[in-house]
Amino acid sequence: MVEQTPTELADRYAKSTNGLTVPALVHRNATEFPAQPALTALGSDDHITWGVLRDRVAAISRGLASLGLSAGGRMLIMMSGRPEHWLVDLAAAHLGAVPSTVYATLSTDQLRYLGQHSAARIVVLEGAAQFEKWQPILDELPELEHIVLVDDAAVSFEGIVSLRDLEAVGSAAHEADPSVFERTWRAVTPDQ
Repeated sequence: MVEQTPTELADRYAKSTNGLTVPALVHRNATEFPAQPALTALGSDDHITWGVLRDRVAAISRGLASLGLSAGGRMLIMMSGRPEHWLVDLAAAHLGAVPSTVYATLSTDQLRYLGQHSAARIVVLEGAAQFEKWQPILDELPELEHIVLVDDAAVSFEGIVSLRDLEAVGSAAHEADPSVFERTWRAVTPDQ
């Protein structure tokens, strides 16, 4: 067996997927099936359609970009399997960033290692319980610039951004110039 270089593997992968990316799949589904359910929360009949999902991903993506997340940037996500987890992950992917889920069961020492090793600039947390696990190590994460909390009730900590506010900022930016989001996600390549 002949070993391939990372570039050769990336080229082979790009050819096998015909250049298809997750953002391109979301775009296709939002265009072809805008009223069809894309995401349903466990135990609920409520769902988010592909059209609404794409609009929310665009808004969160623009909000994350306003915090400095861009192609190749790293972001950690620590929350349960709620819809916002998927939306935030997709928003980062639409920027060409590298989102990574962090298990809620990890110790503070493990979180310190992940935070330092990943050099993530943004951490998105579900609420106060997750923030309390990160709080003792924040001074040891020099790359970390922003903490985003999904639970509005937990946003009482100084310097924390709420996901709702981040999405509102991103939504206003997207409405003002939707071409930025379009250019950004279209620049994402399969090898990213």
